[in-house]
Order: sequence, then structure tokens, then C-alpha cells
Amino acid sequence: MIFHKIDAAKRNRMLSLSGTSLHVIVQTQNGDYWWLGLANGAEVSAVTSGVGIAYRDLHGYNLTIIGLNPVSAHQLSDPAFASLTVPL
Repeated sequence: MIFHKIDAAKRNRMLSLSGTSLHVIVQTQNGDYWWLGLANGAEVSAVTSGVGIAYRDLHGYNLTIIGLNPVSAHQLSDPAFASLTVPL
């Protein structure tokens, strides 16, 4: 996952995820939701940052999440996603 813009709050939140078992729901750029780590959880395996020089270079974080699950991600419908989340 790529998170643009480097700041302390994002860094601290990413560090707090390390070492915990996660269930991750990701929304793709085309609006689909995917649930990772459904059976056995997932974990953060790497957090890296980049502060490139060129206009198109990354100025943000790369977060890598891995999991050993019998199947890859499960696609969620919009109603299923809404039933699993609480709006802030």
C-alpha cells in the first residue's frame, strides 16, 4: 500500500500496526473492497519511506502486509463493507 505525504501521525500509526495480527479491508481505485487476512490474519512486514527529488517520485510511505491464508483476498460488496465498519 502506498500512502502519500510523510508526517509523524502516519508514521506512528504504521509503527503501532507492527507486531499485531490484522484483518485489512482495502478499497481499490475502482471502488472495489477486498478483505485480506480473513482466515489467519495478516501482519505488517515492512514500512519504508521515500522522499524523491523529481516531481513524480514518491514522497510518502510504502506499507507491506503479508498473510498465510488458504485463499487470497475476499471481495466485499458495498453493503457487506458498510456492515463491518463504523463511520468516524
